[in-house]
Amino acid sequence: MHCGAGAGGVISRRASKSKPEDQFRCALVPDSADARIFVELSGYANADLTPALNALESAIRLENTGDPDVHARYLIEYAVVAYCRAFFQSNVRGRLTDHLEIPAEFATLHDEVCAFRNTTVAHSQSELSTTWPVLLIDQSGEPYVRDLLGANYSQTLPLPRVKALVTLIEVLVDEIDTLLAPVRARLLAAARSLPVPAPAHTMPGIHHELDDTFNPRTKRTPYPFTQTIYVHAEPVE
Repeated sequence: MHCGAGAGGVISRRASKSKPEDQFRCALVPDSADARIFVELSGYANADLTPALNALESAIRLENTGDPDVHARYLIEYAVVAYCRAFFQSNVRGRLTDHLEIPAEFATLHDEVCAFRNTTVAHSQSELSTTWPVLLIDQSGEPYVRDLLGANYSQTLPLPRVKALVTLIEVLVDEIDTLLAPVRARLLAAARSLPVPAPAHTMPGIHHELDDTFNPRTKRTPYPFTQTIYVHAEPVE
């Protein structure tokens, strides 16, 4: 497994003939309270808020074309689910609000987004998505009932709220970076005080399985000890 620089990371090129992928390798920080908080805060930023931000920005680009696209709605609703993951209790981690507060000027927006997730995206109970029993009446001659349709009209977050949510997420990611800074500094100091891990002990918990064994019912631990990466393989004829 090879590693590249993370967001904001800079990799200097040494004067050597080694290939970039041979120059660097990865190793895990040992389990500790700091390592676990680093994993949790990084997860909020990298697995929840950043994917939500990317989806919202893609939706805004679609909306700005002036040609309404149903895919924008799907992107917005994915973003709402990803955003809310950071604030809903799970069996593995707490809520982002255990570590920081939603800025007062965004409190109403945050509550609306969570309510939209609960009543419309994750569950079907809001009139924002309503199915009507509609009779189709043919009027080309003597009017008659031609068909019965189940017509659904669904609405997503209005564009001004989408743009405001982008701003909120950017604020939250910046706050997470601030919280991570001292934790990262302590972990780096501890790692640099020890011998560099041997190559055989870099990423010991990652293994691969064919995707026909895909299992969505696994449960990770607060500190990652293992992860299955599913790969696809076509049968050989």
